This record gives sequence, C-alpha cells and structure tokens, in this order.
Amino acid sequence: MRELDDADYEKLKRSPSVGAGLAAMETRRQAAARRFWIVIPIGAAILAGQFYYFYQIDLMLAGIVILLLGGIATWVIAYWGLMGVNDALKDGILGESARMAELRYARRIASHPVIDEAQAFLFSNEGSPSVTDLFEGELEGNRKLAFFEMSLSHETGDDDNKKQVTDFAGQMFAIARDAPGSSIVAVRSRDGGMSGSSLSRAASIEFPGFKASARMVELGDDPAFESAFDVMASDVDQARAILTPQIRQMLTEYRAIERVYYYCSARYVLFGLWGGNKFESGNLLSKRPLEERVRGMVDDLNASVRTAQRLLDVVG
Repeated sequence: MRELDDADYEKLKRSPSVGAGLAAMETRRQAAARRFWIVIPIGAAILAGQFYYFYQIDLMLAGIVILLLGGIATWVIAYWGLMGVNDALKDGILGESARMAELRYARRIASHPVIDEAQAFLFSNEGSPSVTDLFEGELEGNRKLAFFEMSLSHETGDDDNKKQVTDFAGQMFAIARDAPGSSIVAVRSRDGGMSGSSLSRAASIEFPGFKASARMVELGDDPAFESAFDVMASDVDQARAILTPQIRQMLTEYRAIERVYYYCSARYVLFGLWGGNKFESGNLLSKRPLEERVRGMVDDLNASVRTAQRLLDVVG
C-alpha cells in the first residue's frame, strides 16, 4: 500500500483504462446532462397537468400523492444516465488508482466481515450497513487491510412516531490480526451514544455483543482521553494493555476533527472516522473538467492511505 505521487497521477491519466476513456466519458456526460434538462421540464409539465386535473375534481390528496411519487420517478429517470457516468468513472479511475497503490477496489459490497462482527459492539444489531468504495490489500504475515465507506442507520419510536437515526456515516479502516483469547474492546466518542442511559442498557439492548460481565474501563492516567471517550471491554486489564499511549493519542487527535470509533478483538482492529462522502466525481451537471474529478478521487485515496498507515504504525 502506498500513496500516489505526481508521476503516478500523470501515468494514471495516460493509462488505457482512464486516459483513453476520459474524452468518451465527457461526451457521455454531456449527453446525459442534456437528457436531464429535457426530462425534468417535460416531467414537471405532465405532473402539473395531472395535479390540476385532480384539483378540479376535488381529489387534491390524490393529486398530491401523484405529484410526490411522479416527482421522484421523474428525477430518477432524468438522473439515471448521470449515475451511470459516475459509476463508470469510479470503476475506471479508482480501480486503476487502487492497482497502482497496490490495493484492490470494489464500488459496492453487501457488507464486510469486520462489520458483521463489530456492529453489535460499537452500535447495535439493528439496521443493515451500506458498504461502498472498498479498498483491500495484503500486509506482511498474510494479514489483510481494508478501508471503506459505510453508513448505518435504524428506526426508533412506535408506529405513530418513527424516526431514522444515523449510527454512523463515514470511513472505516480495518486490520486483520491473530490474537486468540484477546479481550474485546469498544471505544466511542462521548457523543457517539455509549454514555448515559444507553450505557446502562448496553449488555441487553444497545450493545448485545457484550455479555453482562462487560465493564467500563477507567485508565486513571489519561484524563484527556477519558474525558473524550467511553471504553467498554470484556476484560479490563487486557483493555488497558491494548489501548497503548500511541493508540490513545491517535484517537484523541482524530477526535479533534470528528467523532471516532475503535474496536479490537482477537481477529480485527477497526477504526471508524465520521465524515463526508469521499471518492465521488462531484456534480456531473457542471462543466468541471474530468481531469479535476480524477485529481479529487486520487487525493481522497491518498488521504485514506495516510490514515490507514497511521493506524498500522500505532497498532503494529
């Protein structure tokens, strides 16, 4: 795994899978944008006519429903071609960038084994994660490394007052490890949901992965860390050994930017950093040059590689 420098970027632009396709992709983007601006006004005119018809016959509610559903359908039809351009750009640019960075890329997967294991410890077992923009690589000793974007949400409330709660939206960094018998440790920012009333129900409701014997961990010698994070573990002494000063410093530094999550078990180390969507081509209705879009994706990859390397350095 490595960052891409300026020479790599120039080579990327000249590669068969990226350079040769940029001109054709720009032509495809322009055609999709023209289609968008044709479909939207036509759809709006049709929907307005339908709504007026139902309004005239005193069926305004039906008119509103048709207006809402028709508006969604019109937007999807209009934007469909641009979504195809976005997917093609990502597959070509990020696929080749990953290869040059000694990684593999997948635009979307159903889930990831580390999330299947860690979800109930860091969040809850409600909701299904959405995993996108996966990069994977091999480390020494036949270990694997991965980083990917993930969103996770669940519904709360009764049938009359349901609302969607976002548990996580950002990037996850995972390192495989082989440490049989290791304690399970979960670390979350104080505003990440583990403190307060949620914590008192952790074993039975909010964090079903932990057994009733799990305990909060107090380090006693790092007030800055303890004021920012809650730590729960299946073995308190092992948790103190796992959370080295280097790991705590890294988590505290990233916490100054965003909410962070950390999980360690016998099989995985997982670091989650809340944040915005990465690896996107941007607004495809704009005339922004495709080369700038390529540069933005490469910059996102390099930033992710730096974060993954930082995690590797402190975890060992």
